[in-house]
Amino acid sequence: YSVMDDIDPLKPFEDYSYTTGSYNDAENGVIPFEIPFEVAEYVAEKTCYSAGLKVNQTTGVITGYNGTDDYVVIPEYMNVGDGDVVKITGISTSAFKGNIYIKEVRLSDFITEIPDNAFEGCSSLYGVTGGSVTSIGASAFKDCTSMENVIIDNYVKSIGLNAFVGCERILVNAANIKVAEA
Repeated sequence: YSVMDDIDPLKPFEDYSYTTGSYNDAENGVIPFEIPFEVAEYVAEKTCYSAGLKVNQTTGVITGYNGTDDYVVIPEYMNVGDGDVVKITGISTSAFKGNIYIKEVRLSDFITEIPDNAFEGCSSLYGVTGGSVTSIGASAFKDCTSMENVIIDNYVKSIGLNAFVGCERILVNAANIKVAEA
């Protein structure tokens, strides 16, 4: 049946390949189109990542970063070679510790925790974004002297000791007063 007829979609589909010898099935088998920007951007956010990320292929945890980008993207899924894809579920303690070059990090939506010391000493870091963070570990952003604005949304349930010690100015916007006070 033809799906191209708006008036009566249940008309028989005519296959001319049997009746016309010059008909080429490949001519009409594929309809070329461009992927809209919004779709391409969505897919890129899920799979594009910064070079230099180290991942534990068994757990899906980012264990370190030795790249040179100042804007680091941690994807939801990462190709680790030979066609294997790993779901990125977290970052390890001290994964970015001491990196003085990174300025901003975009976390995968599957990352729910910023562990202890994860970004400690990242003196150029001014922002970390990610929509699913529920806890921030002890000293996670210790001595991140460029960090000024931290948005703590209603997903965050706990903040560890000294999470932001050494940060020169912190503006906290939190849904939970106990989290904001911490």
